[in-house]
Amino acid sequence: MASGSVAECLQQETTCPVCLQYFAEPMMLDCGHNICCACLARCWGAAETNVSCPQCRETFPQRHMRPNRHLANVTQLVKQLRTERPSGPGGEMGVCEKHREPLKLYCEEDQMPICVVCDRSREHRGHSVLPLEEAVEGFKVCRLTSTLCIKTAPGDPFDCIKDEQIHNQLDHLKRVKDLKKRRRAQGEQARAELLSLTQMEREKIVWEFEQLYHSLKEHEYRLLARLEELDLAIYNSINGAITQFSCNISHLSSLIAQLEEKQQQPTRELLQDIGDTLSRAERIRIPEPWITPPDLQEKIHIFAQKCLFLTESLKQFTEKMQSDMEKIQELREAQLYSVDVTLDPDTAYPSLILSDNLRQVRYSYLQQDLPDNPERFNLFPCVLGSPCFIAGRHYWEVEVGDKAKWTIGVCEDSVCRKGGVTSAPQNGFWAVSLWYGKEYWALTSPMTALPLRTPLQRVGIFLDYDAGEVSFYNVTERCHTFTFSHATFCGPVRPYFSLSYSGGKSAAPLIICPMSGIDGFSGHVGNHGHSMETSP
Repeated sequence: MASGSVAECLQQETTCPVCLQYFAEPMMLDCGHNICCACLARCWGAAETNVSCPQCRETFPQRHMRPNRHLANVTQLVKQLRTERPSGPGGEMGVCEKHREPLKLYCEEDQMPICVVCDRSREHRGHSVLPLEEAVEGFKVCRLTSTLCIKTAPGDPFDCIKDEQIHNQLDHLKRVKDLKKRRRAQGEQARAELLSLTQMEREKIVWEFEQLYHSLKEHEYRLLARLEELDLAIYNSINGAITQFSCNISHLSSLIAQLEEKQQQPTRELLQDIGDTLSRAERIRIPEPWITPPDLQEKIHIFAQKCLFLTESLKQFTEKMQSDMEKIQELREAQLYSVDVTLDPDTAYPSLILSDNLRQVRYSYLQQDLPDNPERFNLFPCVLGSPCFIAGRHYWEVEVGDKAKWTIGVCEDSVCRKGGVTSAPQNGFWAVSLWYGKEYWALTSPMTALPLRTPLQRVGIFLDYDAGEVSFYNVTERCHTFTFSHATFCGPVRPYFSLSYSGGKSAAPLIICPMSGIDGFSGHVGNHGHSMETSP
């Protein structure tokens, strides 16, 4: 028998018919077949009776098997022989590392050479398999100087395979590698630049707080010097009175001692000089109540007022600094979701004149001859913006300038365009308004007055669709103005604008600010949201 046939027979005798691997703890059944212990456990499960042999299907009334240690030893020897057998001229690519069998087949699904045992295993069962020679023929291409030549061992079907696919992938990987190196260099440069900026900001902060510290320290020295001057004034003003009181007390102590001594003397001695002593005692007057010098009290009161003002000023300074920092942070975070908004001419009231770039709108008494399409407002001077928003966060800014009457915000795309329109949340509007240059209102139901310290010139609008919030910001002052919370949006939401003419500076247009100039603008619709474009 040829050595190859013997090897194949040994392989078959030491291979489990279930897992097609070398036996692991082979168990002999009553029918004489051997199965791996783990394979029997999977086949039989928890059954104790009427079990069958996985190979011949013979049924046994009870679960009975015994370890075949002799076969286990033989299997171990065969595995050792396979391991020690030279791999031959084919090298590692010519022998299956798992089964130590020649790689004669090619699995198209897994794109790898396999042996005949792999082909019968569960891992490759049902896969499309070709003889290795056919697979190699499929990869063979014409000889090109730019292709990669894969040398195979002597005795293999081909001496040189021109694998264009591998070459292309190598070129692709090299290009990606070069790009990764560039990106890494760009990242390192960006890191260095950003760290340089943070260092500059760190130095600015240290310098500003040092200046603030020196300024406060100088005020501290001045106040403490004023206190020392006040202490000296108190000493100079009150010390004279205290010295006089001390002299008076000494004189009274002497007079009291004399009277007490006279009181103890006999009658003859008592009558001597008693008149003079009593006369001196009668001349002593009860002192007036102590009165602090009014000028000192006034100076202390003024200083106390200064200290109180200092306390309040430092408290207000700290609170304002913290509040301004938070407001700046809040506004900057909103601006990260900047979008470019334009006006939709199909929705504009006929008295509203839109600019060519669809970013400005002004009111005119002369109505344009426009078609009364379903999208157009026909009673109030309103116009909607594009795009529509159906999710996410979005921010844009509107320059209202000195206009005396306007309303801006958002509304649902489904709001009524014909007839009277009441801008309120229950009607699908979330907006703020200025009336005749005097009163700012949030159009809640009922309306909410907005007591602003400074007039609005540029308004930021931040829509958080998923959270149901619409926030308004005074961009000039970098502070928050108002937020509609717990809004329920029923479908797409659009920017909303309304204005009317009231003379003077109010004739100026209302302007949608281009957001590409805002730091952090990403150039697309929102950073974390979705929009639905509407074509003008």
